[in-house]
Amino acid sequence: MSGPTNPTEEYFDKGDWGHDGTRWRKLNLTWGYYDRYVEDLGNLNPGAGAYFKAGTAVPAGEVWVVNAIGFVNATGARGQVNLMGTWGGIICYLFSQVAPATGVPAIITGQFVLKAGDSVAVQQFGVIAGDDLYAYTLGYKMKVT
Repeated sequence: MSGPTNPTEEYFDKGDWGHDGTRWRKLNLTWGYYDRYVEDLGNLNPGAGAYFKAGTAVPAGEVWVVNAIGFVNATGARGQVNLMGTWGGIICYLFSQVAPATGVPAIITGQFVLKAGDSVAVQQFGVIAGDDLYAYTLGYKMKVT
């Protein structure tokens, strides 16, 4: 039989293979933990107006899985809060809340997969200079070979 079980084939030892009942096929990449992903997107003394902060873009050769994005204004109930992700340059609003109460976090959880160039972001309108804004992301990183 031809395929990865035949040591005379050139791809015999190249990656993981599986037989689907008809032929040998290269298996998909397995999700594998490389490192945790935690990022601080807050600001303890922003200027007045709309606050926006984007996270670090995923570097080439990695995939990040974001499990939570959170935002809280510890100083006052202000304008709308948006928790977002960018996938291929397209901004996707994952969660939006109008004027959360002081100290009450806006949180989205799930499994948001980011590839090279993608990132997450937080935004709040109506911020007053001197507000204490806490924002974070939590997840994990994987290496792509």
